[in-house]
Amino acid sequence: MFDLQAARKAGYGDDEIASYLAESKNFDLPGALKAGYSHAEIVDHLVSKPTGEETGDVPQEVLEYRKLRPDWQKRATGEAEEPDFSEPC
Repeated sequence: MFDLQAARKAGYGDDEIASYLAESKNFDLPGALKAGYSHAEIVDHLVSKPTGEETGDVPQEVLEYRKLRPDWQKRATGEAEEPDFSEPC
């Protein structure tokens, strides 16, 4: 996790921190600035909102797919057998 206090103590400004965080989190910094947000507001937002990779969160769509398709791991790796559609259910 990013240490905001250490970055500020090291002399980095909000514009530099916002640029770094935006790049590391794939955030549209120019768009946020154009929308009127300040560098400080953007930094606060990016520091308080970790990515799914950092938290281990999995998108709801993926969880739903996993429930519906218990063989999801085999399908994802190509190890699942292809269904036989030649015979009716």
